[in-house]
Amino acid sequence: GMGINNYIETVGEEAGTDKIFLYSLNAEQVQSVPSYYLSEDEIKFVSNINGVKDITRMYVRASEIGIGKEIRWVPLFGYEPEKSDLVEEAFTLDVMKGRSLKKNDLNKVVLGHSFSVENRVFNDPIFIGQKISIQNVPMRVVGFFSEIGNPSDDRSIYISTKKVEELFPKNKGKYTYSLIKTVPGTNASLLAGTIKEKLRKYNNQESGEEDFTVQSFEDAVEAFSSIINLFNAVVVTIGAISMIVAAVNITNTMFTSVLERTKEIGIMKSIGGTNFDIFKIFLYEASILGLFGGIIGSLLGFLISRTAGVILVNFGFSSLKPLFTLELAFFCVLFAILVSVVSSIIPAFKASKQKPVDSLRYE
Repeated sequence: GMGINNYIETVGEEAGTDKIFLYSLNAEQVQSVPSYYLSEDEIKFVSNINGVKDITRMYVRASEIGIGKEIRWVPLFGYEPEKSDLVEEAFTLDVMKGRSLKKNDLNKVVLGHSFSVENRVFNDPIFIGQKISIQNVPMRVVGFFSEIGNPSDDRSIYISTKKVEELFPKNKGKYTYSLIKTVPGTNASLLAGTIKEKLRKYNNQESGEEDFTVQSFEDAVEAFSSIINLFNAVVVTIGAISMIVAAVNITNTMFTSVLERTKEIGIMKSIGGTNFDIFKIFLYEASILGLFGGIIGSLLGFLISRTAGVILVNFGFSSLKPLFTLELAFFCVLFAILVSVVSSIIPAFKASKQKPVDSLRYE
């Protein structure tokens, strides 16, 4: 949970809060010919709204990519190379090798990180300058983007919008996404609402019947964070159940310890031990059990999570990398001690109330 939250915060800082996403209802379906799309007229209309500093068009669809006899279907992004800074900033894309697309790069392609890794997409990794085919059209690789952290994005390919229109003429002018950069000082969330209202009226659509969505990056991060918070709540619930089970086990253990030391309790009381002394002894013992249990549990949790993180990274889910902090480890150990002490209060109290005579003749 902490690892995912850290990933969201990192992406938010890199992408900035001055971005707005405008996309059609088919944006996530990447179908061949979209039934809903953004037209050139709509994008030009939005570009003239006060508060919009820059805007770019994007195509997104599934595409066939091949190397020799190996064929794969992957997400294809078509964007305007002259607006590459806006696209790369919004999608947190960093060039790992080679370069980004330039204005006249019609037969050039930039690939996601997974294409540079053996057996991730193809059997062999692709290298800079290699020729591949997209929709059976030869194209040359000019760059690779760094790993984003999920398989879908990391196996995406990026070409110019003009090349998309050549490869898929039926898609020409039917854009999937539009990225908007706001004027400095503009509230992106408020501007997103303004764009939605004005574009809805421009299209003569009723409220709630829009065939597009407008969302600021800040709102998108907030929506995703709410999902992660729900996930964390489930994790906490599982932890609470584990805590209850642990508390019952600790209570049973301490009751057993009290029974085994009944005679010892009688001896301590007969030589001047008070009820509070007996009570403290068993609480101290419980705290020591909690201390060692917390340390061992934290180490096991670290090892299991670290192993799971390595496995996830190997499968392309680096965004799910676990995060470990000293504060978390300290809290886990402290919490284990607290649970142990609380669970031992009743057994310790029972031990402190035992009568010396009864305790001495117990055996």
